[in-house]
Amino acid sequence: MNQTTYLVRWKGQQFGPFTKDVITQKVTSQELSLAHEIQVDGQWRSARVFLGLQPQEQERQKVRFKKIQDELDEKQIELEDAKTELNEIKKRPTLLGRSQSDSPNQNLQPPDNLSKLKSKNPIDRLKEQLRRKS
Repeated sequence: MNQTTYLVRWKGQQFGPFTKDVITQKVTSQELSLAHEIQVDGQWRSARVFLGLQPQEQERQKVRFKKIQDELDEKQIELEDAKTELNEIKKRPTLLGRSQSDSPNQNLQPPDNLSKLKSKNPIDRLKEQLRRKS
């Protein structure tokens, strides 16, 4: 019976050849770690990959990617909601009687007394406002 044999590598040193059963036994008895490399068809692979011990890691990755995708989907919904809300706000009338989506280049005229108020110091402005109210 001719079983396939494999070389094992650790930190640059090669050992073997060993059969897959012997490699499995050595990993089980902790003579080899899952980080040891096994040469298969001229390519070096970790013992973990060689022995097919990846499914748990792949399952963890799938769960992690699913969680990330769910978070992205949530953020996309939040973004769409924010865009809708922003468009609604832009359509609302402002105190000046225009919607906020009107052109910002329109000439807005300040009240006539604004230039007078700017020229006075704050105390004088306050006194003038009080005089107007009385």
